[in-house]
Amino acid sequence: MKSSMRITVGVAAMLFAVTGFCIGQTETKSGGTSKKAQGVTVTDVRSKSTGAGNKNDVLEVHDVVIQGEPKKDPIRLQRGVRSFYKSESKKSEVKVNMTDDHNLLRISIKSSFSEGVVIVEIIDPKGEKQGSYTLKRDDAVVNGENTTTPFDIVEGEFAKTFRFPIKGEWIIRSLPTAATGNMEIEITQSYTDSGPKK
Repeated sequence: MKSSMRITVGVAAMLFAVTGFCIGQTETKSGGTSKKAQGVTVTDVRSKSTGAGNKNDVLEVHDVVIQGEPKKDPIRLQRGVRSFYKSESKKSEVKVNMTDDHNLLRISIKSSFSEGVVIVEIIDPKGEKQGSYTLKRDDAVVNGENTTTPFDIVEGEFAKTFRFPIKGEWIIRSLPTAATGNMEIEITQSYTDSGPKK
């Protein structure tokens, strides 16, 4: 009984060695060439058996290949800055640092003033102006004998989006002249995996 079991196991081992049969692998054409399938580099290697009747090749997995750069996860960061002016004539700046972490920049500015003039500029890292607007309070309202105007303001809104902006320090500059009011700046930095058009 034991000797017959040994013979059976020995025959099975010989068949395995001669045919190159392996569970979970697929038969491929010989020739020693490399192929890529589903991100894995595979090489056809002929079985080392010396049997004359060998027709199968063994598929060996050598390494994992990552094609291209890994994609970043889409991300969006928002920052809000609110400034209040009281007869202000000195400039103020909000700086935004653009890095490879983001490829989209959106700047939205809302202003509300009751006195003076305000000029707002967006300056890129090269020092070039990429957008601006002026908000000016007109002359005061002339009221009648029995009229009051407790609320007299001028409002402005401005928004600009830059896809794949220049990396570096962007500046949002406010240049007020005897201005009284407030300004709200919203900055959005985000990353999208859709690349620039070629």
